[in-house]
Amino acid sequence: MIEIRSPKTIAEWESYYQLRFTVLREPWAQPLGSEKDEGDKSAYHFALFENKELKAAGRLDKIDSHRFQVRYFCVHPLSVRKGFGRMLMNGIENFAFKNNSAKIILHARENAVTFYESLGYETVKESYLLFDEIQHYLMQKEL
Repeated sequence: MIEIRSPKTIAEWESYYQLRFTVLREPWAQPLGSEKDEGDKSAYHFALFENKELKAAGRLDKIDSHRFQVRYFCVHPLSVRKGFGRMLMNGIENFAFKNNSAKIILHARENAVTFYESLGYETVKESYLLFDEIQHYLMQKEL
């Protein structure tokens, strides 16, 4: 059974942040805690669970009344290419649409650009270099 929702229990929140750390920070020797920021308090959090096991996570920040930004999007390394990322992005987009969003933006890592393009996102421009080695691209999608 697949569920897309915000983490509920302390254990689910710990798994959620651990996945963000494991995928997005640890491979670049970043410290534990760098997977969190002040925006977590006001953001919408999404997690995809398969049979109660966390497979993917992402955060949605409201920029203004008609735009949201996806941040900290990740899929468990053993669950890549199984459709979980696509399912979670669809859930996030549906939430944004129901909340009057006309557009979603995100800053994709270079290795994820084709994934987002397959979901209908277009590259706007090269944006920033994370940890002096991970090129990011500003992407957007009209809803």
